[in-house]
Amino acid sequence: MKLDLATLYLVSLLTTAFAGGIFLYTWRQNPAQRAVLWWGVSFLVSASGSFILALEHRLPPLIVHLVGNSAVILSYGLLWTAARHFEHREPLWNYGLAGTALWFVACALPGFANQVTASGLYTVTVLAIYVFATAFEIGRGYSEKLVSRPLATLVLTLFGLLLLSYVPVILTTDIAPAARGDNPLLGAMLLAAYLLWFAILFLLMTLVKERGELRHRVASLRDPLTGGGNRRYFMQEGAWALEKARRARQPSAVVIADLDHFKSINDTFGHATGDAVLQLFAEVARSHLDPDQVFGRLGGEEFGIFLPGSGETEALEITERIRRNFAAKALSVDGFAVSAKVSLGICLAPYSTHQLTEMLAGADSALYEAKNKGRNRVETVSFADLTAALAAMRRVAPGETTEAA
Repeated sequence: MKLDLATLYLVSLLTTAFAGGIFLYTWRQNPAQRAVLWWGVSFLVSASGSFILALEHRLPPLIVHLVGNSAVILSYGLLWTAARHFEHREPLWNYGLAGTALWFVACALPGFANQVTASGLYTVTVLAIYVFATAFEIGRGYSEKLVSRPLATLVLTLFGLLLLSYVPVILTTDIAPAARGDNPLLGAMLLAAYLLWFAILFLLMTLVKERGELRHRVASLRDPLTGGGNRRYFMQEGAWALEKARRARQPSAVVIADLDHFKSINDTFGHATGDAVLQLFAEVARSHLDPDQVFGRLGGEEFGIFLPGSGETEALEITERIRRNFAAKALSVDGFAVSAKVSLGICLAPYSTHQLTEMLAGADSALYEAKNKGRNRVETVSFADLTAALAAMRRVAPGETTEAA
C-alpha cells in the first residue's frame, strides 16, 4: 500500500486540531471540567507536531525530530494526564512530562537525532506507554456506568499494541522518509494507526458527553435536601425492584413514612431546623436499609420505602427500628428540644400482578390509620384488603360516598 505520508499527516492534523478545538469550546462552557481542557490542549499540541512532521521534506531534519516528535510525545503525556483528571485522580505532571524531557536529553546525545532507528524506537515505546496508561485510567473507572468506557479502553489498548508492533518493523525495515511510502506493511500500519486515533478522538468526546448526561440524569433523580432519591427515583427504582420480585415470586412491601406535626416544627423552630429533621430522618432510614431496598423522598415530609422480598414480619421489624431510632435521635435537633416523631404505613403483597401505585395507595391508607390512632406508630394493610377496598370504591356511584354505598 503506497501512501503519501504528508497527506496522511495533514488529514491527521486537521482531524486532531478540530477535536482539540471542540474540547476547548466544551471546556469554556464548563471550566470545572479540567480533563476536557487538557484533552483539548493535548490534541492541539499533537496537531502542531503532526504539522511539523508533515513538512519533513522541507524542514531541516533536526527541527523535525527535535520539535515535531517532542510535540507529539508531549501530547501523549497530556492525554494520560487528562485521563487522570477525568477519573478524578491527582495528575502526575512529573511523569506526564518525563517522556518529553527524556527526549530532549536523548537528542543532546551525539548523533541520536539523526539515527532514525534509535529515535523511532524511543518515540513509539514512550507513546505506547502513555496510551496503555490512559487505557488503564479509563478502564479502572468502571464503577461509573458510561456506555463507551469499555470500548474506549479496548481501542486505546489496541492502539498501544499497534504502536509496540512498530518496534520489529523499525528494527528490520528501512523507515527513512524516502522509503516509507513504498513500504506496504508500514503504509498499512500507519493507516491503521490513523483510524484508531480517529476512533479515540471520537470515543473521548463521547465519554465527556455521556458523563454530562449521566450527571443530569442523576440530578433529576436526586433530592437536593436529603441527598437521596426523589419521587421520580423512587417510582422508577421501585417499579424495577417490584418487577424483579414478581419474577422471583417473592413478596414485597411498600412503606410510606410521614413526619408527625412537621408544620408545627417548622413554625416553632424555623425552616432550617425543619430541614435538619428531614435530613436526620433520611439518614436514619438509610442506615437501616440494604442496598437492594429503595428509599426516596416523595415530597414535603413524606418518604417512601420499597422492601423487595420482605414479608410482614421483616417489614414490621425494619419500620419499627426506623421509628424508634428516629424518635431517639430527634429528641434534640440543632440544639432545640424538637422531639420529632414519624408515622409509617405498610402495604404488604405476595406475588401477584399488583402495581407500585396500587401498593402506594395501600401504604397511604395504612398511614392514615397510624395518624388516626395517635401517630408515632406503624400500621399495615395487606394487598388483599386493599384490592377489596378498591373494588368497593369502584362500585360506588359518582357523587356517592363509600358509607352511603
